[in-house]
Amino acid sequence: MDKVVLLVNSCDAYEDCWIPFFTLLKKYWNPQIPVYLNTETKSWSFEGLDIRTLQLYHREDKPEWSERLIRTLQNIDAEYVIFMLDDFFLEEPVNTEVIDQCIAWMDENPAITTFNFMPIGHGKNLACPYPGFMRRPQDGEYRLNCQAGVWRREHLLHDLRPHESAWLFETLGSRRSRRYKDQLFYAAIPENHVMEYNYVEGAALHRGKWNRHTKDIAARENLSIDFDKRGINMDISGSTQSKWKYIRSRLKPKLIMKALINRWKSYR
Repeated sequence: MDKVVLLVNSCDAYEDCWIPFFTLLKKYWNPQIPVYLNTETKSWSFEGLDIRTLQLYHREDKPEWSERLIRTLQNIDAEYVIFMLDDFFLEEPVNTEVIDQCIAWMDENPAITTFNFMPIGHGKNLACPYPGFMRRPQDGEYRLNCQAGVWRREHLLHDLRPHESAWLFETLGSRRSRRYKDQLFYAAIPENHVMEYNYVEGAALHRGKWNRHTKDIAARENLSIDFDKRGINMDISGSTQSKWKYIRSRLKPKLIMKALINRWKSYR
C-alpha cells in the first residue's frame, strides 16, 4: 500500500487545465509519489510524473462531484491523500518538509482528519501543539473544504455524501461535521506557506472562466493557454455583485426543490 498519494480532482471538461497545472506542479514540487488524476473517461500522462487515471465512467454518465470523489477514493490504496484541484496553479516551491511533518503528526494521532495548507478564517481557531497550524473549532464553517491539504483517506470517505456538489460538501458538510467528535481538523496560519497559489481569487478558474490573474501567471511562466475558449471572469470573487448574480441564477423552482432535498440528505 502506498502511504500517501496526490489526488488531483478534475473532470474531462477541464482537460485544458492539465498541461499548465502539471507543468507548474513539476517545476515547483515534482512529487515522487503516485498522482491520481480524477477524470470521468479520459486517460492522461505527463513526462516525469506517475499519473494514474481510473476511468470509472462512460461518456453518457453524469455523476455528482462527491460521488466521483468517493469512487476514486475507494479505488486508491493509500492511508493519506494530498488533495488539490486542477486549477491550483503553483507559483512558488512547495514546502515538502511541512507536508512530511503533517503526515508524521497524523501517524501519531489517528484522530487527525486533515491539515489544510491554506488559512481558514471562519470561526475562532484554537491553539494546538502543531507549529504553523491552528485547530478548527467544532462549529467552524469550512472545516470540510476543497483547498489543498493532506487528508486521512478513510475519514474523508466517511465525511463525503454522494449527492453533494463541491459547494454543498464545504457548506452543509461542514455543518454535518459538528457531529464528528472523534475527528480533528487543522488549518495553516497565514505565515505558514506550504503551497503557494492564488486561493484568494478562487485559484486559476472561477465558475468555468479564467480569472484575470491567470493571464499574469501564463505570461510569467510561458504557459500556452487559450483564454478565448473559456473567456475571462470579470466578476470579483466574493463581491456582493458576484454573490447576488449567483443567487439570482439559483432562484428557479426545480433548483429550489433540489436544494431542499439535498439539505435534508446532507444532515442525515
